[in-house]
Amino acid sequence: MSLLRSFVRCAIVLLWSVAACTEGGVAPSGGGSAVTTQVVITPGQVRLAAVGDTARLHASLYDSDGNLLGGTTVTWASADPAVFTIDQNGLVTGRQAQSVGRAIASASGHADTAYVVVANPGAAPCLGYASPVTLAVGQAVSVSMSDGACITSAGGGDEYVVMPWFGTSDSLTIPLEVTGIGLAAPPVNPMRAPLASRSLSATDWHGGARPSLRRDLAFERGIRELGRREIMPLASRARAELLRRALSPDLSTAPAYLRVGDLVQLNANIVGCVSPIFRTGRVAATSARAIVVADTNNPSGGFTDADYARFAIGYDTLVAAVEDAAFGTPTDIDANGKVVIFFTRAVNELTPAGGASAFVGGFFHPRDLLPLTYYGQPYCPSSNEREMIYMPVPDPTGTVNGNALSAGLIDSLTIATLAHENQHLVNFGRRVYVNNALGDEEPWLNEGLSDIAEELVFYHAAGLSPRQNIGGASFGTQSFNGLFTMYMAPNFARLAVFLQQPQSYSPFSSNDQSGTYGAIWAFLRYAADHHASSDGDVWLRLANSPVSGFANLYDVFGADLAQLLDAWALSVYTDDRAPSVDSAYTQPSWNFRSAFPALPTGAQPYPLAVGGLSDGTAQPVSLRDGSSAYFGFSIAAGTDAVIRLTSNGWMPPATVQATIVRTK
Repeated sequence: MSLLRSFVRCAIVLLWSVAACTEGGVAPSGGGSAVTTQVVITPGQVRLAAVGDTARLHASLYDSDGNLLGGTTVTWASADPAVFTIDQNGLVTGRQAQSVGRAIASASGHADTAYVVVANPGAAPCLGYASPVTLAVGQAVSVSMSDGACITSAGGGDEYVVMPWFGTSDSLTIPLEVTGIGLAAPPVNPMRAPLASRSLSATDWHGGARPSLRRDLAFERGIRELGRREIMPLASRARAELLRRALSPDLSTAPAYLRVGDLVQLNANIVGCVSPIFRTGRVAATSARAIVVADTNNPSGGFTDADYARFAIGYDTLVAAVEDAAFGTPTDIDANGKVVIFFTRAVNELTPAGGASAFVGGFFHPRDLLPLTYYGQPYCPSSNEREMIYMPVPDPTGTVNGNALSAGLIDSLTIATLAHENQHLVNFGRRVYVNNALGDEEPWLNEGLSDIAEELVFYHAAGLSPRQNIGGASFGTQSFNGLFTMYMAPNFARLAVFLQQPQSYSPFSSNDQSGTYGAIWAFLRYAADHHASSDGDVWLRLANSPVSGFANLYDVFGADLAQLLDAWALSVYTDDRAPSVDSAYTQPSWNFRSAFPALPTGAQPYPLAVGGLSDGTAQPVSLRDGSSAYFGFSIAAGTDAVIRLTSNGWMPPATVQATIVRTK
């Protein structure tokens, strides 16, 4: 690993251990060595077309952490004044044709050198840059932010991709320019789509939902935020109250044990611990692990008791059977060993009228795990004091807000939604009552784990397992296509949003939307695949942690978390695309390139947006926190090419890094 990679891994605001950064806690220098403070000229080489032409160089002083030191005066000098002159603003003017000279920038006792080429078409593109390297197919090399990277063609038809990555967890956007000199004409690539293309559907498919109907992620984010903001601060007294009850049980205050046919009053208001709005529910079915309750005021044309019994068994045999081992069993504050699944029109009412394109597909509410009282006084009056999941109901005629939802549609999404929400229930409950966590999980990681839950249930239902590189060849049978549509189509849809705009989303990007959730699911699957030969206890540790977000990921995946994120970002392009690529740049569980064209719903080419580099033309891109971009290029046989990155013409900060991979 280069010093630059090591430095960036430490600079990313994801890691907290000082010891983890001792390997490379230094800034990269123009010559590839490490120094405490340094001057860096950008670019490392400038070319003038003729005598009298001008160009401007930039120079800055950086401290040992790679931070720009402001207020420093830079002094410019031409080591070859017969070739060019340079003023104290870095403006270069050519004086002697067919010549190469050196520009020197000095500040605070430090200096850097750049090359100036004047009207010398035959000069090698890499003159003034790092030494050229020849890459084998599948081989990768880092791009120095100060020196760039110089590649020598290994033969005709060479193709490459360069991926810049913005490795920060701060909510920032950085402008970059990616420039290649000495490039051949861009190759025709059927896998390439315009960067930031929106031509593909951004639909968040869910089961048999029509393509225009998607889950309301803003609502789901709101519930997670409410748990973090209002419910989790009440956890310490909730723990104390349930411990007191366990030591001095009072059966008169315990929630009623529910049997088939019983009527029960359940609060379905979505606010926190205030303003309960009770609905009457009838126990329609029970199983070893579930109690299914149907709102007595549900629209007609809905599920039968046989349907409810089927859902209860599905929870037992699919959801609980998989997720108990993966994430841990739910808590049991109502002492019945079961989860209440409440099918209620109250969920349908959360989707507004007017042909809404986003619907609320079910949820877990964290307030239900709080006690109603604390030492006999009201504590969370709207809690149901039960492990509960709320589900929508069929409404064929659109009785509720005019939104018609068929029984087939709701049926098709039920078990996948239960799998998704059950992880939220387990995660929050165990944080409060088992692991004594101080805070709830970050929404992006919480959602990613629930998407993993759906994937794990899919494997179980389909008789498959991770690390089988599932791709297009698996599609085509009614059984596989049906299970995929039920459990995996939403994950693929969210992943497609990320792939179409990789510069705008990341696994933890601040715009916490579909693309973010698609990215965090794909990253978690990749990270688990590379962590060990099986998933092992990865999910259990992530769902049972007293810490959250990056601290949680760091505890599970270790000090190389930033490097893991960077490698995953590159694997998004290289997996099943670049032969002989390092295993770190592969995704063992899914062959997305062949799977997307075979999807039973929304088949499409692999939707990763990839730009192309043209010789001498800077390609601009803006990267959000944790995001990446992809640019393909070619080098003619027997020639060299240089790739460099700048940010508004200056050297990018240490949190930016880039990798080049030869793909052909």
